Amino acid sequence: MIDFNYYITVYDGKKITSGESFENLSKIAKKYIDSVTCKPAQDKEIGEGLCAICDILYDHWDCIGITSQTVDGIKQDFESNRVHKLMYNTLKLYLPSRLLYRGI
Repeated sequence: MIDFNYYITVYDGKKITSGESFENLSKIAKKYIDSVTCKPAQDKEIGEGLCAICDILYDHWDCIGITSQTVDGIKQDFESNRVHKLMYNTLKLYLPSRLLYRGI
């Protein structure tokens, strides 16, 4: 089970300081990981990757969901796409490639 204790002791996490915050972020991170992996992943395979995604979500929480805005005809894209790319590239560092490979 990946919990706050795992985050502190195994992953050596420093950003998230409460178990409640970690639990809330880890639910979202797990759903994200499930959405980008081609097979169901076991906790032992995604532990540190899940913690890394929790750190990213913690850092960028205010940006998630905002995609673009048009003011006076000027369109500006916001963080959401950049955060998604950051999360996916981070997972590539932690997860076995077989989980991220979707085939041809």
